[in-house]
Amino acid sequence: MPEYREILAFLFTLLRWLDSLSAEDLASLILYAIWTDATIPEGKEMTRIDPASPGAHGHVYKLNASSTIVRGPLNCQKPIWPTLHAAASKDRRDWKPMENLDGLRLCGVSRTPRTVALDFGKVTLHVQPLTHTMVQIYTRSQWDDEIAQVSCLKAQRGFRVAMALDLGQSILAFLTFDNVWTPLWVQPQDPIPPQIQMLDVYDDYNTFLEGIAALVRKRHTRGFHSTQNLATVVVKDHGEVFGGVGAYTVEELFFMAGISPFILEGELFSCPSRVARLCEAFWTYAHKSHTELNSWMSPSFVGWVLAPTKEHRVSYSRWLYVHGKQHVRMPIRMKLLLLDYEERLKGYKTRVVPFIRSQDPLLYDVFEPTFIRAASEHKNLVLSSLIWGKARWESLNGWETGTAPASSDPLTRIYTELGLLDARTYLHPSAYCDALLLPNDDLGRALVETKFYECKTIKSLPSVWTISSVFPRMLVAECSKTSIREKAPYCDLFELAPTKVRNSRTFVRVVESRQVAVGPLEYCSIGRRVPRAGPKGRSNWVLAVCNDSPLLEDHFRHRLQAKKNRIADGRHKAGHRKVASRKASQPGGWGPKLNAQARKNPLGSNSKEPPEALYDGAGHAAGQKGQKRKLVSSPISVGEVLQGLPNSQFAAAPVTKKRRLSADAKLAQGLLC
Repeated sequence: MPEYREILAFLFTLLRWLDSLSAEDLASLILYAIWTDATIPEGKEMTRIDPASPGAHGHVYKLNASSTIVRGPLNCQKPIWPTLHAAASKDRRDWKPMENLDGLRLCGVSRTPRTVALDFGKVTLHVQPLTHTMVQIYTRSQWDDEIAQVSCLKAQRGFRVAMALDLGQSILAFLTFDNVWTPLWVQPQDPIPPQIQMLDVYDDYNTFLEGIAALVRKRHTRGFHSTQNLATVVVKDHGEVFGGVGAYTVEELFFMAGISPFILEGELFSCPSRVARLCEAFWTYAHKSHTELNSWMSPSFVGWVLAPTKEHRVSYSRWLYVHGKQHVRMPIRMKLLLLDYEERLKGYKTRVVPFIRSQDPLLYDVFEPTFIRAASEHKNLVLSSLIWGKARWESLNGWETGTAPASSDPLTRIYTELGLLDARTYLHPSAYCDALLLPNDDLGRALVETKFYECKTIKSLPSVWTISSVFPRMLVAECSKTSIREKAPYCDLFELAPTKVRNSRTFVRVVESRQVAVGPLEYCSIGRRVPRAGPKGRSNWVLAVCNDSPLLEDHFRHRLQAKKNRIADGRHKAGHRKVASRKASQPGGWGPKLNAQARKNPLGSNSKEPPEALYDGAGHAAGQKGQKRKLVSSPISVGEVLQGLPNSQFAAAPVTKKRRLSADAKLAQGLLC
């Protein structure tokens, strides 16, 4: 699911296009048509009704007022065509499709943490991406000559058009891998749908903290330790508060906050310091996204199309702390805290009697405050008193007791009301005495290997990237409903993956294998920069906005196919020569592979006799009569061999190898004076 940075990248893509338009062009952004791709069942139905229709063949087609096409999860599907009251009501009898698109003009764009909003005057379209979805701006020629000409069936185009808004000379397209997304058409007078009611940590931090305070109160009323839900799962599931936090963002935030991803929700919300650290980490994460993401994405655009290079895609790994990383860089004092933490966990592996981990006074969180420096330097509302505790915060600043400024933020108020303001912080008492915040140069002085855990039981948490180990079986969390011995040990649910498996899942390795990773540049519908042959081919490329673009000449498409085959065979890895596959039916490695029989007898003959190329000048088969088997020269050419290949459409002239002439040879041929 697109997360906070991905949605922000969608907004930057749209604003970059709108900001470049003149006032006259902005006034002409009239919605003329809506295009989409059919799903497989819809395509079969179109084939039955009208076999000649574009949708029956996997091409994009236009919608009209009679369209009943819906998209979204099974319990919340909404129409693609502008339909009044559809966002607020699940009863289709209340839906009122608009008769036409008259009067709809794009006036502006905005976002929520999980949706992109397009203002069309009378109605606003909220697009909620769910899996592998992104937005692209195409010119009329790119749309008509490439996208509309290539079918989406059998992954020929490489992606599906979820929804394309035809604005005349520009096409605003939402593209997806599997058609999993939700459109929401909302009128100004309609109630706000729950999918849009999300708090934004960056736009309104105080309101965000009020939402967190409401969660804390709800957990306290029910009992902090009445459930055994993982804190990371609870944070992801409460998207109305933690808007934009998903599978990999939650790992980044827990690392920045110095919290183990294996603690339970009660251990998180009952501790003011941990909650405050998580909030400040989220704000810091959002601050970097708002201030640096736009400039980082700019080199990836070709015109209005997002078409990053592989090197630019790989560079996003430097934005990540722990997710998809083989090693994590950190300050030396943080590594020392981690070593002490791991040593404490090892001591519980041999215990036979359970012990509540919150009662271990020497089990401290692995927290580095420098990672959330921006939260204390770039905003007015700071939660330092909650993070460190009031008394310790006064000591760190050299203030006299009781002279710290009073805090009136929603979190401080709720914990004061619950009597938890002086709860344990789980921070080491002497690790931060020398300096609270370190210089940026000190953040990478130590190197630590990551741990990759796989979980086959919790569907919403299939894997975890972290620097800390899972808690041992006998080191358990507090629980008010069941005895300690009845608790389900998470150490049995999470399995530490081998180093080889972890390395194969790293962000860089996934990008190099042409799979889809995470981040704003990791979607199937990005443009392709197809390099030309030659030493300057990588800088002299051709843009293709989709796979199998009709505008690409055959040799470009052949090079792309050869590259895919090379990666599929594993010949792209280090230590392998960049050569064509010997199993390919055409030179260059782009053609389909030959079967075993065709490779044994390339002439396609049913005869068991060896081919002519294996005979010597005397007519004897090479390798017979005690001779060593070797190939000798033959009058047959490579082109004649390829013409005899079954199902081959390639006929080439004889291949000759270029050889350099020596100086003596050039002089003999009169090439040198």
